Amino acid sequence: MLVITKFNKMIRNKIIWAILAVIISVSFVMVGFASKGCSGEPQSRSGLGSLYGEDVSAQEFNMARFFAMGMRDSRALSEDEADALRDQAWKRLAALKTAERMGLVASDSEIADVLRQDPTFAVNGQFNPQRYGDVLRSQLRVTPDVFEEYLRQHLVLTKLMGAMEAQTWVSPGELDERLSQFTDRITVEYALLADDAYQPEVSLAETNLVAFFEENRERFTIPPLCAVRYVRVPISNYLAQAEVSEDDIQDYYDRHLAEYQFSATNGTNVTTEFTPLEDVASTITSALRKREASYLAEELATDFVATLMPDRDGTSRPFDEVAQAKGLPIATSDFFTAYESLAELQVGLEFNRSAFELDAADPEAYFSDPVTGSNFVYVIAAHSNRASRLPDLAEVREDVVPLATEALAQSRLLSRVEATRDDLAGAVTGGQAFAEAVLATDLSVNTTGVFTVYDSFSAEVPHGDVIVPGVMTLMQGELSDPLRTTNGYVIAYLKTREPGELGATEFLRPQMSSGVVRRRSGLLFGEWSAALLKKAEFEDYATELEAGGVDDGDATEDDDDATS
Repeated sequence: MLVITKFNKMIRNKIIWAILAVIISVSFVMVGFASKGCSGEPQSRSGLGSLYGEDVSAQEFNMARFFAMGMRDSRALSEDEADALRDQAWKRLAALKTAERMGLVASDSEIADVLRQDPTFAVNGQFNPQRYGDVLRSQLRVTPDVFEEYLRQHLVLTKLMGAMEAQTWVSPGELDERLSQFTDRITVEYALLADDAYQPEVSLAETNLVAFFEENRERFTIPPLCAVRYVRVPISNYLAQAEVSEDDIQDYYDRHLAEYQFSATNGTNVTTEFTPLEDVASTITSALRKREASYLAEELATDFVATLMPDRDGTSRPFDEVAQAKGLPIATSDFFTAYESLAELQVGLEFNRSAFELDAADPEAYFSDPVTGSNFVYVIAAHSNRASRLPDLAEVREDVVPLATEALAQSRLLSRVEATRDDLAGAVTGGQAFAEAVLATDLSVNTTGVFTVYDSFSAEVPHGDVIVPGVMTLMQGELSDPLRTTNGYVIAYLKTREPGELGATEFLRPQMSSGVVRRRSGLLFGEWSAALLKKAEFEDYATELEAGGVDDGDATEDDDDATS
């Protein structure tokens, strides 16, 4: 009976059927895609697109996308990120195919040199094939062939980038200016306008509330909601039937031994000891008995689900009828979101996911597989769904008021700070010292020590995270814009700027030059790769398929009407 139950559960498992459906649907799509072009005539194209008149296979494209992600999993990407990755993969392929046409390649010896020089694959300073295979298998989860192809492509692209860098030039004047920003010795005076002392009183008017809500309405979007009917099998009903042997207890103790270790002091020595099995045997027994009881409850829930499945003639028994026959009362949940904690049901997010996957119109998908919670095993049935929508202010007023109040307070604080900054700038322009102008506003003046931007990362510059980037491009005697800190705003004044040490400047010159060149050549490479798509006469078959094909010009409006 147990084998039949497990087989019955397997053949009606939605995940298995979903996998089969995907395989079948992809097969149909690929067959149709390969046999019909945009006009419906037989075509020879096979793949996802073409570059330089040659088809790009799905395998080639997927590898380019995988490599563009740095051999990381791309399944967690958003739709926009996935689209951007697709574009990046096509640009990568265009660059590689162009390099191939140019005769630019990476040899096997170059690949071997990279591997030999990588300490990740070395043992005692020497490349170790066993270590190499272990790292690829356990960390990167790729085969040597895939990794070496990644290296080959990376080397080719690096050579292309090198060609771009060779064509990129930075003028001496621009380089000197950038270096001076990092190496000039500067002193800064600044005033801190603290939130608690400078914040104006705010009274939120209804007009302010409405305006904030209308500008930020999407922030308060009510997510999709779901309510379900369910039956639940109490795990406690099967505790008496659950059997736990001495071997089970010993095995659990051995596999969880780290949980029972503790440090003990013997004189000056600290030793690691373990709680004896006999002291925790009862706790382990309770845990194992509950686990076994949950298995028994899951068997009943699985049988319940199997009874709901339509037979070969498509006839199925209603949820209510099966529940009554099994002696399981039906309850209805409140509405909940996909990520809401349902503490009253003592379940995890698997319950939510199962609920939102239900299809009330499908006789095989309106109910779930068993979902195990802390104390019950559930079978869920579709009941009611509410689509995501934008709310009225009245529905979310309690959420909007504090946010609108804070936004108004910050807006008025910034306006007050900007007005103070304008007053200080006017006074400094009129010849008054910054410190005197600040004191006239009842604020205090602070002065930093002499520092350079280059050494500010290690030096103690007050509010350096905002002051340093805020003043590095200023000339002596200029004020920064208001700079936001954790507890207020800073208005900084560049009191002095003097040339830095020649040695430091010359030390940074090659690094600065290469950094600017790399950045510019990287931007240039991106633009060049995009231009290559046009040069390579790029076609994206998937885009054409989604668009419904290219109009062959023979159809007329009358033909369309006749067809419809």
